[in-house]
Amino acid sequence: MRFSASLVLFFLALAGVAAAQVPPPIPPPPPPTRTAPSRDTSTQDKVGTAVLAGRVTSADGRPLRRAQVRATAPELREGRTVSTDAEGRWRLKEMPAGRYALSVSKGGYVTIAYGQRRSFEQGKPIELADGQTLANVDVALPRGGVVTGRIADEYGEPLTGVRVSAVRYRFSGGQRRLMAVGAGVTTDDIGQYRLYGLSPGEYYVAATLGGIILSLDKSDDKTSYLTTYFPGATAVADAQRVTVPEGQEVQGVSFALAAGRVAKVSGTAVSSAGKPLVAGAVLMTATSGATEFIGVARLTPDGKFSFSSVPAGEYMVQLTTEVDAAASAPTTGSMTAAEVAVLPLTVTGADVSDIAVVTAPMAVAKGRLTFDGGKPPAASPGSMSVTTGSTSVQGGSVGGGQVRVREDWTFESTGIVGRRTLRTLLPPGWWLRSVMLNGTDVTDSGIDFKPGETIAGFDLLVTNRMASLSGSVLNAKGQPVNDYAVVAFASDSSKWGYATRFVRNGRPDQSGQFRITGLPGEDYLVVALDYLEPGEESDPELLERLRAQATAIKLRDGEEKTIVLKQLVTRGS
Repeated sequence: MRFSASLVLFFLALAGVAAAQVPPPIPPPPPPTRTAPSRDTSTQDKVGTAVLAGRVTSADGRPLRRAQVRATAPELREGRTVSTDAEGRWRLKEMPAGRYALSVSKGGYVTIAYGQRRSFEQGKPIELADGQTLANVDVALPRGGVVTGRIADEYGEPLTGVRVSAVRYRFSGGQRRLMAVGAGVTTDDIGQYRLYGLSPGEYYVAATLGGIILSLDKSDDKTSYLTTYFPGATAVADAQRVTVPEGQEVQGVSFALAAGRVAKVSGTAVSSAGKPLVAGAVLMTATSGATEFIGVARLTPDGKFSFSSVPAGEYMVQLTTEVDAAASAPTTGSMTAAEVAVLPLTVTGADVSDIAVVTAPMAVAKGRLTFDGGKPPAASPGSMSVTTGSTSVQGGSVGGGQVRVREDWTFESTGIVGRRTLRTLLPPGWWLRSVMLNGTDVTDSGIDFKPGETIAGFDLLVTNRMASLSGSVLNAKGQPVNDYAVVAFASDSSKWGYATRFVRNGRPDQSGQFRITGLPGEDYLVVALDYLEPGEESDPELLERLRAQATAIKLRDGEEKTIVLKQLVTRGS
């Protein structure tokens, strides 16, 4: 989860009434940092001459009206959306040429991407040329599955305000983790809940009492209700999965929340100058499991903070603040943090005291964009930006945000903490080839930014000549296959790291052809699978298993290569 000073202020605004109310549901995370739109008209969406049209029906063939159809593509700054008519028909006109992703949604039905045949599968892209009219882009929406039940306490009494979610393991952010499917629901006054719109599949049902914990009142309780999985387990290994058939309602998934030991977490926050931070709030968020624990603790005048009723788990403690450089006195209220602290924490059930949260000045990165061949994109510099990212899953969420490139192609990114990589947001058809610092390639290794440090001289080489790979797939009988997923990954396993540029996946378009772009020149292995969930392509264990069945290929920078894969690896649904 990503937090900003604005979110802290939101929590503190609730503080005066939180003690008398049930904790509110978790709000969505704040949007990423954005800058004002460029005045350059080249950044506006193009008006094209192509047409997309089709029909949305239910799984049994009935037309669905008022279904939402959304098309997105790299060529569009914003998606195009249209609603179906009484016959379930829709039409998108004046579309520029491009490779589109199409999704369809309607209340009570499973949201489906065009070409999706299995639950949690990526859809197929649609290749659209100038002047082309592509009709019969039809999608059938299955009815969503439903899970209902009742949540009670250990005495059988109903519990109100319990957050209930359907969760399952997915590979995300470089690791396999338990993730909620959908937004989740809250139990009513008699403890009942109803999860709806679920894709067919197997789920764990998780229940958590409370979500946002405004730690303004102290509690001496040593036990509280823990995140509990059906039929009453506190560990996923002991939980029972619930099978949800397509369009069916699974009733009676009822259980009691388990009570367990909770801890008090306390400490002191000081600035880099050693002065207590006397204003603001400390954030504590769960980073593992299905728990939705978010703690917000005020700082006292002596810089102390405490959280009550913290269940066992893995957490991230985070504090952002502004410091008056002249007086070395902390202040708050600005959207731009001058100092920050990010601290991982493990809670086992025993109290954790005397945590030292010491903020440090953020670092600054300065550099410029240069261009392969010397010719920049037609778009203005202001339409491009530079971002920073972590080099590992555990790297935290604090970074330099998104900064605009100046008219002279230079940039300055502030608010950087720890080891970070530099990346760019560029027009379609352009990629970041390398990041150099004083003659050293730091594109994938990143740089360790020390507190308060300014590192200048970054050279971000931008190119429109990265390698691309396209082709088709044949089955064992030599027949074309139109439903598959392709993964291209570097043969060197050291390049399979978190957020790597050397692993890409693709799906076939309406003609059965796949296309993967933006690959750095490298030796690759390419394999076609019958099924791949989003994120699985970054699972190193899966890639290692696929080695023996993959086709080796060498790509050079700027090369466009076409291949035919003659084997389809069957994994099953």
